[in-house]
Amino acid sequence: MIYTNVMQNKTEVIRLKMVVNMLPIIGVMLYYYTHYIEGTYSFFIPLSLTVVWLFQSVLISSVNKVLLNNVSVWWMVYLFLSVLMWIIGYSSTNLNFIISRLPFYLVPIMGYYVIKNYNKTEKTIILTFFFVIFLVNLLYNIYLGFLLPEIFEEAAHTEELMELDVMMNKATTGFIIVGYWLIGALLIVLLNTDRKWRKLLCLLLILPIGYYMLFQNTRGTAILLLMVELVGMFLAYFEPSGQANRRLYYVFSVVTLVLLVFIVLVPLLDFLITHSQSERLIKRLSDLIDFSQSKGDISNVDEGSFTARIMLAQVSWNSFLSSPIIGIGDHTQAFGGDLIKSGIGNHSEFIDVLARYGLVGAFVFWRIMKSYYQMLRSLTTNRKSLKYVNVVFVVIILSGFLNGIFYPVMLLFLYLIFPIIIEIADPKMSYTNGR
Repeated sequence: MIYTNVMQNKTEVIRLKMVVNMLPIIGVMLYYYTHYIEGTYSFFIPLSLTVVWLFQSVLISSVNKVLLNNVSVWWMVYLFLSVLMWIIGYSSTNLNFIISRLPFYLVPIMGYYVIKNYNKTEKTIILTFFFVIFLVNLLYNIYLGFLLPEIFEEAAHTEELMELDVMMNKATTGFIIVGYWLIGALLIVLLNTDRKWRKLLCLLLILPIGYYMLFQNTRGTAILLLMVELVGMFLAYFEPSGQANRRLYYVFSVVTLVLLVFIVLVPLLDFLITHSQSERLIKRLSDLIDFSQSKGDISNVDEGSFTARIMLAQVSWNSFLSSPIIGIGDHTQAFGGDLIKSGIGNHSEFIDVLARYGLVGAFVFWRIMKSYYQMLRSLTTNRKSLKYVNVVFVVIILSGFLNGIFYPVMLLFLYLIFPIIIEIADPKMSYTNGR
């Protein structure tokens, strides 16, 4: 009997109830990471999958395990705040719009439940499906880039190009953001493991992601944040032992880097512009140079992607100042001038929250981020892993100032994939059938 229990814990048998539980999760990943499916089929698909998952999860465990935990509670408060703003008439969105966004609130609950209740084998299955889905889409985009070399360059939105947009992840910022977060997560495994096959696998996964980001679907902001992530990993690698020494090391490093940015950044960007063959990258990097040389004054800067983000962030900031306590509410938005007219720039997660829900929303959002970081810290007992996790978390925060990051495509990575990778990267982590 003892031998049987030991072998069961060692092999971690896949449980039928968890197989049923993971099917909707795999379906949601397939929907959000495959732009053709998301662009072609109704939002009712992920909505149905997440709701079915919620009911099934409550049935196989309990309401306490699914909803009454530090992560889920604050996402439910965030949902309540959205509904409340609609009830009191501050939000112009209707109830159907709020219902359609339920996956936005349920995906983090999904991820937390998986982390706390799946065993190692079951988590590995989820992770495997993610990589298959993500890489198939990535490789398809790379193939299209070879087939049509100009497809990722700035071009007029002809009917043909709009049809191609639906076929691929060309226009999805979320796919790119997940890409450089994923590079950071893979580097955590690479720098922590002694197994050569794991190191090789991580490199093989990083290469196509990096190639796609740097040479095909290039985004200036994404490249900037990828550089920050790589520098952060470099600093963490040489981190000294002892808390006092670490504090001095990072203070000195940050001050040095800030000085180097002012001295090296513009020449480095000029070098990349001179030697780049991508018109899209040249335009986006030139936008960064113009902004840095303007010393923050965007009134004399030609409008570009980065400048537009700053302008849209200012729109949200002005809305917050007009109603700092409870904000101006949420509003159905479209791209273009409607973003400015709505009062929500929709391109800076943190400032947009201030505009929508004011200081009340900011408090809820802070609790969400705090509970998320606490969850990440709980997944590793190894300082070697934690220091790299901190780097990726900082990049996530920086991403939130320059993009919207709380969409299902990103939340699936933040709450599901990244935590699983952290656990796998920790050589000291011991799993049970429930962890």
